[in-house]
Amino acid sequence: MRKLISFLFIFSIFSINVADVFMTELGDPNNSSNSRFIELYNNGDSAVDLSTYKIRRYTNASASFTASSEKSLEGVIAAGGFKILCKSSSTFDTTFAGVAACDQQISSGSALDSNGDDKIEIIDADGNTIDIYGIPGVDVNNVASGTSNFEDGRAERASNVISGNSSFDVTEWNISNDQSASDGPINAPDGFDPGSWIGAVSTGPVVCDDASACNNGLEEVCTYPTSGQDCDGNYVVHAGNFYYDPANLSVPVGSTIVWINDGGTHDVSGTTEKLTGEPYNNPEDFYISANSGNSDGVLMGSFTFNVPGEYNYDCSIGSHAANGMVGAFTVGQGGCNDNTASNYD
Repeated sequence: MRKLISFLFIFSIFSINVADVFMTELGDPNNSSNSRFIELYNNGDSAVDLSTYKIRRYTNASASFTASSEKSLEGVIAAGGFKILCKSSSTFDTTFAGVAACDQQISSGSALDSNGDDKIEIIDADGNTIDIYGIPGVDVNNVASGTSNFEDGRAERASNVISGNSSFDVTEWNISNDQSASDGPINAPDGFDPGSWIGAVSTGPVVCDDASACNNGLEEVCTYPTSGQDCDGNYVVHAGNFYYDPANLSVPVGSTIVWINDGGTHDVSGTTEKLTGEPYNNPEDFYISANSGNSDGVLMGSFTFNVPGEYNYDCSIGSHAANGMVGAFTVGQGGCNDNTASNYD
């Protein structure tokens, strides 16, 4: 059931309509090559997980992409939001201070190291082209206009474009470079606008509309708990028929662990080991009374652990422990749990 819930959670958050994500600005500032960037925009109505997408470069007039340039994208791009890829986050953030910040730095030799006469492609997990800038195999070096050359300048997507294109169309772009008579931007930051686009749709205040989000109903982009934690930052352990999941974890001193019952009748006993009848001798004793769970998950209880060390526990109901329903966790770094000692924690 937990796997199903996880699937539904991911499906509800992340759009699979990859055509909604496309490139809207490519920058190669004449005065700062380390400020090069690529702006992605999500034109859809759902957030998109970018972790299965890659970006790569066709160098100069090569008809084949440069293998070493292929890099994975990271993070999530919100509906109506932007993702800024950059060559150097420190230089970009300085150049465009107060305008935008780099979301993902991609190393030299990648698409972010293009000097404007290369071709840039976004692909999905199956290698399908989501969007491409330029025509592989075509030499555009030192050509002033009519091609994809944006050397020492920039290329901005035209405002009427609503999705990516697997075949480059120069009419979809407003292009400036240092060889043309274009009055477009050359030197950053003037005229460059990472984090905004002339074609972006204004939809009014963003309201989170996802019951699984921590801020559902608020006028802001949805936020979600860190994996393994709840919205309050507490660590979460699920209990079910003969398991605690995770069975082992490490938490900082002062952390709270919450136990959720996914089905069956279980307790959490950190006092006496069920199989031997001997005390666990944990740094702190803890016990959470038994309750019955269901597929929605029923709160069993929580405990805040302020004493560092190694902890063990089990389910004392029937033969549950004998069937493997045991758990363990480390608070702090383990070791000495005497706070008067010089090597405490």
